Amino acid sequence: MVGCKQKLEMHPLLQDIGKEIVRQESPTELGMRSRLWNFKDSSKVLEAKIGRGKIEGLICYGHESARINVGNKRKVSSISRNLDEEVFETNAFTKMHGLKYLQLNFIGLSGNYAKFPKELRWLCWCNCTLQSIPSDFHLGRLVILEMHYSRLQNAWKGIKDLEYLKILDLSHSQNLTRTPNFTQIPNLERLLLEDCTNLVEVHESIGQLEKLVMLNLRNCVKLRKLPSSVGSLKSLVTLNISGCSNLEKFPVMKNMESLQVIEANEIRRVKKDRSFFRRLLQMPNKLKDLEIAWASLPRSLVRLTLSHCNLSNDVFPKDVGNLSSLEELDLSHNPLCSFPSCFKVLPRLEFIWLKLCTKLNSNIEIPGQSLKYLCVSDSPELKRVTFTTSPTRYYIVDAGKCNNLVEVMDKFKIEPIENVDADIIKNLGLSNWKAMRITNVNLFSRWGITGLRNMPLQVCHLSRTTFLDSRKLCYDPSDRLSVIMAFIPGSVIPDWCKYKETGSSLKLALPPDPYSRILGLTICYVYKFVGSNDLESYIQKFGMPFEIVITNRNRGITWTQFGNVLGVPEVDGEDIIAISYWKFENDLLEGGHYLEIDVNMFSKIPHFYQDTEVKQIGEVKQIGVRILYDHISGGKIKLNTDGTCQGNLGKGGIGGVFTGENGKWINGFYGRTIEDCTALEAKLQAINRGLTVIYGEGIQDVIIETDCNRVINLIKEDSTEDFHLKPLIDQCKFLLRRCNCILQLTTTEANTSANMLANYGMDEKELLVVLPMLYREVWMIPLSDNSFKPRQQVSSSTGRINLQIDGTCRGNQGKCGIGGVFTDKNGRWIKGFYGRAIKQCTHIEAKLQAINKGLTIIYGDGIQDVIIKTDCDRVMKLIIGDVAENLHLKPLVTHCKFLLGRCNCILQLTTIEANKTVNMLANWGMQEDELLVILPELPKRIYPNQGFNSYYPLRHKFPSLLPETRRRFWS
Repeated sequence: MVGCKQKLEMHPLLQDIGKEIVRQESPTELGMRSRLWNFKDSSKVLEAKIGRGKIEGLICYGHESARINVGNKRKVSSISRNLDEEVFETNAFTKMHGLKYLQLNFIGLSGNYAKFPKELRWLCWCNCTLQSIPSDFHLGRLVILEMHYSRLQNAWKGIKDLEYLKILDLSHSQNLTRTPNFTQIPNLERLLLEDCTNLVEVHESIGQLEKLVMLNLRNCVKLRKLPSSVGSLKSLVTLNISGCSNLEKFPVMKNMESLQVIEANEIRRVKKDRSFFRRLLQMPNKLKDLEIAWASLPRSLVRLTLSHCNLSNDVFPKDVGNLSSLEELDLSHNPLCSFPSCFKVLPRLEFIWLKLCTKLNSNIEIPGQSLKYLCVSDSPELKRVTFTTSPTRYYIVDAGKCNNLVEVMDKFKIEPIENVDADIIKNLGLSNWKAMRITNVNLFSRWGITGLRNMPLQVCHLSRTTFLDSRKLCYDPSDRLSVIMAFIPGSVIPDWCKYKETGSSLKLALPPDPYSRILGLTICYVYKFVGSNDLESYIQKFGMPFEIVITNRNRGITWTQFGNVLGVPEVDGEDIIAISYWKFENDLLEGGHYLEIDVNMFSKIPHFYQDTEVKQIGEVKQIGVRILYDHISGGKIKLNTDGTCQGNLGKGGIGGVFTGENGKWINGFYGRTIEDCTALEAKLQAINRGLTVIYGEGIQDVIIETDCNRVINLIKEDSTEDFHLKPLIDQCKFLLRRCNCILQLTTTEANTSANMLANYGMDEKELLVVLPMLYREVWMIPLSDNSFKPRQQVSSSTGRINLQIDGTCRGNQGKCGIGGVFTDKNGRWIKGFYGRAIKQCTHIEAKLQAINKGLTIIYGDGIQDVIIKTDCDRVMKLIIGDVAENLHLKPLVTHCKFLLGRCNCILQLTTIEANKTVNMLANWGMQEDELLVILPELPKRIYPNQGFNSYYPLRHKFPSLLPETRRRFWS
């Protein structure tokens, strides 16, 4: 597996299995095993000289502490001074002909090397006591040679044929004065000479290493020059000369066409007017020649690190266009006043370090086009960070201990409430903040831990992070400064929060309303610190101790606001109310969506701190949520209706278009008339059908327009003519009054859209087809033939859907209620409904009304193949059989039969026990004022024999009829 440092690692269990396999190769004879890694086993084999040709790998440590601390520079130096190394004879390896890997740490060898194993591929010898590798030491097959902390003065004398050598690592060999001759090492790829403090010469033959990709000379403080042949290393990718403060002569780099990384950190000025940086670029002291010097850097450069180089802004040229490939730039620990302007035009700059640039001005500008990471920590005067171009991806800003920082563009901003827009203050519920006499609250910032204290009421603009179902990070530009927070003293959630829960989490189903758009959420939570004295040390160790997480189960999206700012009371033990307004665009939240809101505070520690004892310093007591709406209409909604027919009395169609006052489409409908009719009757049916939709949606104040003056006169006047139309007219009048609607005349041209839909309706088999929501100007604009293709019937492609229904009443004839639950074939909840019956009735009629209401929903949503289950055998006989009794029920029974056949549904008998859930809904229906309340989707399995107490229905009185919503119900 790949570890956290992108290194290939093996799971400990696999290691144990491998060790056991090797042990089984020779349980008793250590010299016959293929690998030896245990100190005692290796020492025993070398002391007794019992190693055989089967050994391929051997590790031997001179002391147990050397095994533990190898790789730690200080520990290794201490061990080398204080411990006597183990010494073995070289002839102990004579019979190990197959040895390929040898690791010796603090081990000495005595004797000649003529019979040393010649098949070695990897030799790692830490603290080697040799001053030079003997000429009889055969290394011809060696691929990797590592000799850290050795006492070598010369690696070897003369020329050594190392054809296969790819890595030569002599780091920390502080006696080494010269590099070896590289003439016979044609395949060398990595040359590591870090911390060779006495190195004074690099052999000229280094220019012959055509495959060299890395050269590390870090902290070679006595090195004064590099051979000119280094400039011909066309394969070199990484060059590290950090700490080489005496380097005076440096080759021209322009021809190093593969060079991507230059690290030249921790280099101070050695003369008053001449910095190492000038020598690196071969720059004269005259500033006018700087551009020529910068042009010597290769175009392939990807990373340039120049920290601790005592660089000021005047060192940099006006243009560095030749560095167009640069992605990483480190200018930390330099006396810069601002970010050098020459780098602002580089299009690929992703990582920028300006750590401990203590002279930075209060405002700096950074290139943000490709930015991924920015470090400006420990800059005490810095107040604002802006970007030349807004970042196009998610990026991280490290601004620790910037105590005066109040803004990072598109990331966070803190400002007094007096400067905040009035609408934002209203959404935060702080419209009367002046009258509230809010006392000061200390602010702890993720970046300036102690810099934001004792401030009047501040508003914090923060960004959130979007994750998909797989926890995959998703960059959304709308996340920028989309969370606005304020902190005030208090211990009670405000009354304007409709939904409240005790604790730190809340689950909420958003009420559906197709005529309103959800603008956002205002989330309040009350928290308390056990003791704020430990807060600063806690933040420094673990980071800000809270996050707000909102999960939309329907869309599979999680929004997280990681704690950037935290309010702390001036008096220990007081409660704080945090108010956050979350803006949501592009209809990310819709009616029917199921949300889970969590405030994780102090209790969830990142996985890499799990073994650390963490003190609980606070808790969240209560949480509340308010939903903020924006009505689509902006005022009264308008409905244009029309009806048409073939001939004077023939096949008819109806159509209607709902728009807002700004002419934007809300939704529409079309369908056939009930029977052949006249044009006048079709127009009346269109108005009646539109009013039925309005009434079902619970909408008020609709302006209904028709282009027929006679229709308006029939409805407004009490005319005695056209007696056969009186029932239809009376129903229109009733619905107009009930919904507070206005009927008015419009022109034929303005009604073109509704007329076209009515023409569609003539060819439609359905009585009503609802069109999807379209934000499009439709008034006075004719629709083309392809603008609104009729919606196709939605079938249950994933298997039959089940509908369990029930009805109940008080007494033999009294107040009644109906209920129903839609589930899939696996019993999972799809949606449900409940409501009161039309009038007082018997149990039988209530159950029939429940079936009829469920079938009406099925028919309206265009669903097929539904199994409808009831626990009443008599109801089944009334519908399936041709029973003559109960004539007053015949219209209801006939309608149920019609819809059963039309929707291809099956009626089945079930048990009373299995119908317990819907019986409870029916009982709720008796207490309900509405005829129909649609329950939201619930992400929990519903079992027929399980009670429904855990889901007390939210009063959603405006169920959406839009096809997108329906498809979500049935998918």
